[in-house]
Amino acid sequence: RQLRALLGKGLSQLHRWLGFWGWLGSTLVRRRYDIIHANDLDTLPIGWLAARLTGAKLVFDAREPNYYSYWPWHLYRLSQALERFLARRSDNVIVCNEYQIGNYGGWGVHQTTLIPNYPPLAMVTKAAPALPASGEITLGRIGAIYQDTGIEEIVEAVQLLLDRGRKVRLFLAGRLV
Repeated sequence: RQLRALLGKGLSQLHRWLGFWGWLGSTLVRRRYDIIHANDLDTLPIGWLAARLTGAKLVFDAREPNYYSYWPWHLYRLSQALERFLARRSDNVIVCNEYQIGNYGGWGVHQTTLIPNYPPLAMVTKAAPALPASGEITLGRIGAIYQDTGIEEIVEAVQLLLDRGRKVRLFLAGRLV
């Protein structure tokens, strides 16, 4: 069965979100999964509840640090408190950088798995010969810009390609965190 996600704002979005949680929760409990993988805080509360009701393991995938910092401060503080509470009760938290390991460790979460969401610099060395010999190469990141998200590797890659005589453009778009 498929549940269609609809866009909305304000209370209409809240209503749809709660409807999604209801559908998701009943599906998770009815089908009895061994592991529930919740992505971001959007699915963590209902994932936690379903895991508690069924005895499933809960993996919280926290892809972006401070993702909810774009929200008004009172909602951000509320979301951060909820995330702290539920992360401590997850069987594992997947993070994408060392900053998050320190952050979650400070909250008392010690079961973290680091899976960076950027390629290693070695990929540039291997891919460079396969790149077209002429023309400009653009490297960059679109998303929040903070320590340990591949920015250092992107700058190193740009320098590596410049040292090889390539025309390179660096493109960074996102909020500095």
